[in-house]
Amino acid sequence: MLIAALVFIVLSALLHIYIWVLEQFLWDKPQGMKTFGLEPEFATATKELAANQGLYNLLLAAIMTTGIVALALGQPWGAALCFAGAGSTVIAGLFLLLTSPRQGKSSDYAIDPWPSRLPTSCGSAAISHCKRWASESFSTGNLRDRHRRSAQ
Repeated sequence: MLIAALVFIVLSALLHIYIWVLEQFLWDKPQGMKTFGLEPEFATATKELAANQGLYNLLLAAIMTTGIVALALGQPWGAALCFAGAGSTVIAGLFLLLTSPRQGKSSDYAIDPWPSRLPTSCGSAAISHCKRWASESFSTGNLRDRHRRSAQ
């Protein structure tokens, strides 16, 4: 299950990098205006807002990517980053769907059964992974051994 969740997180990170490019660099260009259904005047007037929004999408991708890399390196806190990034994207997608129904196409992925289960799956994996790590790292015997090593 963790592997499937990580695959979805990678796909979500790639999607958010693509959206960042659209909002940061192509907002008022033909491809950006076509993708978002914008009129040239509106695109020009909202270019700075789109760039700001694009930065948020890039940061979400960075959070998810950092989490994946951390997990690959055996760092259990990477699961928390994956959960935070994936959960944020689902919440943002649902918010967009609820507040801007005409933009529903953009947030279809947020209500699809698999991606909407992703944060829960990742959260469960993150919690069990972190519990195991914490119990191994902070058990009385390990703490006593660490204290002895640091005192030497």
